[in-house]
Amino acid sequence: MEDLSAEEFEVILDEALDQLPAGVTDELDNVALFVEDRPEDGNTHLLGLYDGTPVGERGNSGLELPDHIFLYRDNLIA
Repeated sequence: MEDLSAEEFEVILDEALDQLPAGVTDELDNVALFVEDRPEDGNTHLLGLYDGTPVGERGNSGLELPDHIFLYRDNLIA
């Protein structure tokens, strides 16, 4: 595995997020992004995981908790 610090990974991630089209980033207004070293179960193939309510299943109350996207740093670097 390449030796990439957490700070270097964050810089690369920020650059990647900046390059997303506006239509995509507009949909991320109620999403929390988390970077973890690896999944809890040790899966080496899982790069990321979405945990939340699909847009089509959301209510109209506007009181939805944020969805979560987990990115697994070690797996992405490998």
